[in-house]
Amino acid sequence: MNQNNNFYELLNNSLGQTFSLNTNIIETNLINLVIVLGVVIYFGSQFLDSLLSARKNSILQSLEEIETRFKQTNELFEKVCQDRDRTKQKAKEINEQALNTIEQVKTQLNQQYNRDILKLEQTKQLTIEFEKEKVLTQIRQQISQLAFKKANQKLQTQLINPESQRKLIDKKIRILNTLR
Repeated sequence: MNQNNNFYELLNNSLGQTFSLNTNIIETNLINLVIVLGVVIYFGSQFLDSLLSARKNSILQSLEEIETRFKQTNELFEKVCQDRDRTKQKAKEINEQALNTIEQVKTQLNQQYNRDILKLEQTKQLTIEFEKEKVLTQIRQQISQLAFKKANQKLQTQLINPESQRKLIDKKIRILNTLR
């Protein structure tokens, strides 16, 4: 039991010491803690300052790069927009020129068509007139040939008959006498 009592005493003593506040500065190493804490704060702040400064510079540099890229992108966008606008304007001009050219060609083709129709009409009229004259000439020739044939036949019949010949000669002589 003696051992149990010693154990309880030891336990009570150690519990009492655990929950009590030790105010002896030297015993508690408070000075050492303050020194260590001061060194950590002094050197740690320099390290943190340099680390934060490097991070700040890195962020600022990134922001500058982003701003530069943004400006370049904006400039490129503006240029692309201007190129697009110029391209649209050029396409519009080309379209208008094409429409004008189509209209001019259409007008020229219509004019040429009308001239060709007029020429064909004139050629048709000339051909009709020519064919008409040709037919009339053929008819005249045929009439002349028929008249000549008839006259020749009549003359042949009159020359065969002596009485007819004598009458014809007398008639011609009278005509000649009147002319003198």
